[in-house]
Amino acid sequence: MRKVLVILPDSPYADWIIHKVQLLNGNQCDFVCFSVERNHIKSSVCKFLLSGSSEYLEFFNDTNKYDRVVIHYHNQETGYFVEKFKIASEKLVWILWSGDLYNSKFYTKSLYFKMNLAWIEANSDKIKSNSRFKERLKSKLGKVNSYDYKKSFQRIKYIGTGFLKDVEEAENTFRKSYDIIPHTILSVNELFEVKSFSTIQSKGEKLLLGHSGALENNHLDAIEFLQESGVTHDILCPLSYGNETYIQAVISAGRDAFGEKFQPRTAFLPKFEYYNMLTEVGFAVFFLKVQQAFGNILGLLFLGVKIFLPKENSIYVNLSDKGFLLFSLEDLSNNSLGNILNEQDRLVNRNLILKFFSEDKIAESYERMYLGSMSKDK
Repeated sequence: MRKVLVILPDSPYADWIIHKVQLLNGNQCDFVCFSVERNHIKSSVCKFLLSGSSEYLEFFNDTNKYDRVVIHYHNQETGYFVEKFKIASEKLVWILWSGDLYNSKFYTKSLYFKMNLAWIEANSDKIKSNSRFKERLKSKLGKVNSYDYKKSFQRIKYIGTGFLKDVEEAENTFRKSYDIIPHTILSVNELFEVKSFSTIQSKGEKLLLGHSGALENNHLDAIEFLQESGVTHDILCPLSYGNETYIQAVISAGRDAFGEKFQPRTAFLPKFEYYNMLTEVGFAVFFLKVQQAFGNILGLLFLGVKIFLPKENSIYVNLSDKGFLLFSLEDLSNNSLGNILNEQDRLVNRNLILKFFSEDKIAESYERMYLGSMSKDK
């Protein structure tokens, strides 16, 4: 029987992942999270370990027993683990979530358009000049550090993801070629509530802008673009979490540009209130350069919303290749916002979601990841 180590972040998605792995026959799995406090993971099978602690060292007294090491969300702690125990490359799979690449200090492309970048530069603290020396010192002392973290990307051989463009970005960032294991983490039933969404459809003409108060939404650029395009729609803008100073800057810019038509939503809404709000939406605009809000976007497509994304966004690339009807920011104009999707186009998107993200499809993905061969002819 194959022995597999599964390393997870303390994420709301982790319990779903654990459950899906446990449904597989043919593996003996250890689940660990490199954290002290248990905030999201409820499953008792997941062991919480502090990197470098005596319990940590005792637990990993024989890492050679693992036939496969699957890392969800590669970060400094997992990088430290990989380098400390010299995990063999052919055993290592990095399941790339998005933020573990795009929010890492090693990714040098900008996540921001002009307006947001200017705001960040005006509001960011300066980086300490001696940080590199400190990280090397921590490495010498055997502590978690970004020096070993960066080295670990060279040790990894496989990336598990459904977004090929993310792999290209990782290869360009670390100047290394990775083998791809196609993998999707969650099914449509976990990404959003299919039963609830099946009973409602978007019939409104409001415009949804972004998915949160995260800086990567580039709200300031989006607001300027929508204003210059002469958009007259009511604009719903979810801002329930993120940097508070930035959120206030977004609200101020939105109100200056659109007055009362700009409707920020700063409070977290209960599910059914949120679903009812979405029925008022006919269009959704995301100024995200990178993969974020995938579940939100699939849910909106399922409801029949017309989605606009940058062409370079890996979600746009992935879903377009699968046949989904999406629109690029280059298509965004007052004219393109004149008509919501017709029933035929809505049905195409909905059926494709049920085809590619069904429970059966995701089960196949988990079998491939945890039971399949680690060769290129997967």
